[in-house]
Amino acid sequence: MTFRSHFLTVLVVLAIPATAVAVPPASNTRTDTFTGDRNGWTGSQNQVFGCDNRSQSFGPSSKRITGSSAEVGGRFTNSYEKAYYARALGGTEDYNDTLRAKGKVRVTGSKEGAVRIGFFNADQPTRSQNDSGLPNSLFLNVQEHALNRSAVAFELETTSSRGAKEQAYKIRNDGEYVPDADKDPDGDAQDPPNARQYKKNQTYSYELKYEPGPGNGRAELTLAGDKVTVDLDERIRSDNAVFNRYGTVNATALRSGQTMDAYLGDISVNGSNESDGNIASNWTSYRNRETTGTCQTYNSFDFTYRDNRVGGFMSSPDPDDLNARVARYGDSTAETLDADSPLYWAGDVNLAGLSQDFNGHIGFFGPGTRTANNGEESLRNFAGIQLKTSGSLPVQAKGIVQADDDEDYETVDDSNLLRMWPGSTFRVEFDYTPKSQSTTGRDRLCVQVDGRGWACDNLNGKYRNGSKLSLTTFGLFSGLQSYQGRAHIFLDNVTWSNRD
Repeated sequence: MTFRSHFLTVLVVLAIPATAVAVPPASNTRTDTFTGDRNGWTGSQNQVFGCDNRSQSFGPSSKRITGSSAEVGGRFTNSYEKAYYARALGGTEDYNDTLRAKGKVRVTGSKEGAVRIGFFNADQPTRSQNDSGLPNSLFLNVQEHALNRSAVAFELETTSSRGAKEQAYKIRNDGEYVPDADKDPDGDAQDPPNARQYKKNQTYSYELKYEPGPGNGRAELTLAGDKVTVDLDERIRSDNAVFNRYGTVNATALRSGQTMDAYLGDISVNGSNESDGNIASNWTSYRNRETTGTCQTYNSFDFTYRDNRVGGFMSSPDPDDLNARVARYGDSTAETLDADSPLYWAGDVNLAGLSQDFNGHIGFFGPGTRTANNGEESLRNFAGIQLKTSGSLPVQAKGIVQADDDEDYETVDDSNLLRMWPGSTFRVEFDYTPKSQSTTGRDRLCVQVDGRGWACDNLNGKYRNGSKLSLTTFGLFSGLQSYQGRAHIFLDNVTWSNRD
C-alpha cells in the first residue's frame, strides 16, 4: 500500500477514520533494497561506542563442579562484546543438518546474569545485532529467574543468519511451552511467562537436538526430564544459519556487567565425548579471559549498512546528560524539502533486543535535527515516525511533523493501529500531503503498520507558524529518553519519495 506524509508533532488521537490513502506516482522516488550496496547512505556518530564491561573469566575448569571428569565454565559477564569458549565443529553445519549435544549444567551464582550453551558461528561480528539472540545460533539459554533471583530459568533459542528472526521458548511452571513474547487473548502484553524455577547449585542433565524435518525443522531441549520443542518457521529456515562452534557464549546484552557463574560437564557434541584432552586440542577461545573497566553502553551506537539492510544498535541517552549524543544514518534527498512538499516512505522495520523507554526515529530530517531537553518535544526539522516505548512494551509508532521550534509540531497517534511487537518485521508506511494537494484543504498526515488501516488526521499547520521546516535527508536517527532505553532497529526494502 502507499501513503502520504505530513509534518507535525502534536499528540492527536486519530479523530478521522483510518481509510485507504491513494498516492499518485512520485516524480522523485527512491527504492533501496540494500542488496550488496549501502546505496549512498552515510552517517554521523552512528558508530560511536562508549566503554563496555568485558570482564570474562571462563574456560577449561579443573574444579569438577558438575562431578564430571572434564569440565568447562567460570564467570560469564553480560557485555556488548561477544566472548566464547567452544569446540570447533571441523567444518560448518546448518539447518539442513542433524545436530545433537548433551551434558550437565550447574549454576553456582548469578547477579542478573546469563550464559548461552549451544551451536553458533564464531565468525559472526563481535557486536550482537539482537539483544536476545546472536545471528547463526541454536542455544540453550540459561538466565537468572526474573521473579526469583535465587533460581534460574532455561530457554530454547533458534536464530537465523539475519538474527532478528528468532524463536525463544521457556520451560514454564505450568509445563506449557509458549513463545517468550506472550500476549493475552486480547493481544495485550502480559508479564513474561513464568519460567519454571530451577535451583542454583544443583546439577541438571540436558540434551539439545535439531532435526531438519518435519516441516521447516524442529529443535528440542530436554532438561531434567522437562522438554520443549520448537518448529522453525519458514522465515528462519529460508534465511538458514551457519554453525562452526559448539560451546559457551556470554550474553551479548544491551546492559553490561551482570554475571553468572556456570559450569558444563559430561559434554558430548554430535556423538563425540569431550575429555580433558579433546577440550585442550579442539576448543578455541575468544575474549574469555579478558578484563576491562565497567562502563555503560547507553551513549553508544552501531547502526549502519550490514547484511543487506541498514540498522543495528541504537541507544536513547538521557537528555540531561551534557555528553549525550544524537546519531544519524541516511541518504540525501538531493533537494531541500519543506511543509509544501508531499512526502511518502514505506519500509520493512524490525525491532529486536528492545528495552523499556526506547526512543528512535525513521523519516525525513534536516541538518539541524536533534533531540535535547525533553526528548520528543525538542525534535527539530523532522517528518516521519517515532518508535517509542514508555516503561513497557509494545512499541508505539507515531507520525510526527516538527519544524525548527519546540512548539511548532503536530502528531498522529493510534495505540491500536500503530502497535508493534519486538522480534517481528512490520511493513510501515508514512504519508504527508500538503494542503495544496489535499482534498480537505488542510495538511494531512497518515501512518500505517502492516496494512491494518491508515491512522490519519488533518493538521492545523502549527509547523508553518514562523519557524521553517527544512528536510535534506531520509533515514534513521536516534532520540533521547530519561531512562536510557536501547534497541536494535533494522530497515529494509525501503521506498521513499517527495512527490512534487
